[in-house]
Amino acid sequence: MTLTVTRQVIKNPAGKIKFWKPSGNGREHFHVGIWIEGTKSELDSIEHVEYTLHPSFKRPIRSSSNRANKFSITIWTWGMFMIDVAIHLRDGSIHRIQYYLTYDLPEDDGGNYVAVDE
Repeated sequence: MTLTVTRQVIKNPAGKIKFWKPSGNGREHFHVGIWIEGTKSELDSIEHVEYTLHPSFKRPIRSSSNRANKFSITIWTWGMFMIDVAIHLRDGSIHRIQYYLTYDLPEDDGGNYVAVDE
């Protein structure tokens, strides 16, 4: 099985990276999409995917059964951390992947980021 986890920082329609900052001295949070990549037949064999995020998240366990979007979830995060991914297959088996979430952000040139409300 060649299933992998991938991610991307989400941009608005103008191509700017979305971020929000909680009130006070909080860190900037970035909107990140996480999903499963694989062959068509591999993705078709998945029933649902459960992502266990860092325990600091209010809802650290997220699940997706949406085959159309490759079982994706989106999160707002300021940091990088390990995600436990449990891929539940239609045959009843579970394929597990440990995925370290990272993302690259470009230098802020004043025009490539946009603040949004969460």
